[in-house]
Amino acid sequence: MSDKPDPTISEKIENAVEGLLRFGSRMFNTSWLMLRHPLRCGDILLQADRVEKRYVLPLSYLTIGGFIFTLVIAVYPFGILNILDLIWFDDDISRNIYQNFASAFSITGLLTAAFPVFFSVTIITYLAQHVLVEADSRDDFAMISYYVFGYQALFFFIVLFSLLFLDVLISAINGPYVEELLDEALQVLIVNIIFVALFVIWVSAIITPAFALTYWRFRAWKAHKTKAGFLRVAAMPLYAILMLTVTSYAASLPSVLKDKVANDLVRVELDFIGDLSINMAGNLSDGYVAAVTIDLIIDNAPDAILVTEKRNVSLFIELEPESGETDRFFAAKTTLEEHGQPVQFIHIDRKQSKVYRISGNIDLTETEIALIRAKANGKGESNSYDFLAGVELSRGSDRFTRHVSLSESDAIASLK
Repeated sequence: MSDKPDPTISEKIENAVEGLLRFGSRMFNTSWLMLRHPLRCGDILLQADRVEKRYVLPLSYLTIGGFIFTLVIAVYPFGILNILDLIWFDDDISRNIYQNFASAFSITGLLTAAFPVFFSVTIITYLAQHVLVEADSRDDFAMISYYVFGYQALFFFIVLFSLLFLDVLISAINGPYVEELLDEALQVLIVNIIFVALFVIWVSAIITPAFALTYWRFRAWKAHKTKAGFLRVAAMPLYAILMLTVTSYAASLPSVLKDKVANDLVRVELDFIGDLSINMAGNLSDGYVAAVTIDLIIDNAPDAILVTEKRNVSLFIELEPESGETDRFFAAKTTLEEHGQPVQFIHIDRKQSKVYRISGNIDLTETEIALIRAKANGKGESNSYDFLAGVELSRGSDRFTRHVSLSESDAIASLK
């Protein structure tokens, strides 16, 4: 039976704070090492004395990196490939960080949030080590992978998080209480220094996994210089790119699944505003073109941001019979405008609405023109057809469509 008294509450608090500070110090040492030595960091970490505990263990480092990377990417449904579009999600990223950062102080919360990145890195590393390295080097390969991809996730977070709050810093520098302390040249210098530092960190996050793994494999290849070894060296940058892509989409899964559930309950609504414009031109020999312009209101009713690319917006004319197959003719190229300015994306905050002008040219044949003429004149069976214009908006597997009736008389009257 131990005679050592139980620690007091004060001692427990002190031990917890001391442990947290020591862990933070090891996190800093590990990150600083990889920032300073993007080529040799793998060898240095492999040779580090585990008893000394100077650096964070590889899986712990990956877990921390995966957790905070998920805080940023989880609100963004497109992975890392359209990284510049994250500027649209600044409020959601800030809110997600604020709401979920406390999970870092809970082992369960930390592992749950980090799971998408942690799982994808460990699985891909396990598969890759059986193809890209020899049996006696697989443990070293896995260890370096955990470190460098944890580092990549961590430093992506630092850059994106800093950019979100850089405007706050600039506002503070330009505020009324510091205007006399900092002249314009000093303000510009400070901002430029911050941007350069963030750019260096961003580049380091991009290149370090590829550089560290390639350099490590290159040193191993120099000892034997086999053809298979050279191919494995060349495969390392591809492995790094694959890992970044997969982990970012894995971290985006919470957003995708959340949006899917929200969209099953509440749908995006489309409606038209103002007069629809249709002008038809052409002749029998050259073909006919209908130029259609529609002002579309998009009501994003779900409690999630609506983001989709212009290519996911379709404009069409439809000839719909009372029975039988509907004929639908799409614009080959669609123009999308917001406040008179061309845009490449639709972005609408949760429970908000926006108006977009959609226009395009739709090719029609003599058969459709003859049918429209007959319907405009009230002849024959043509009156059993509905003459419609429509817009289809897609986001992932969801499709939202809205139709509006067209005036056959106006359409034919515009034919030149």
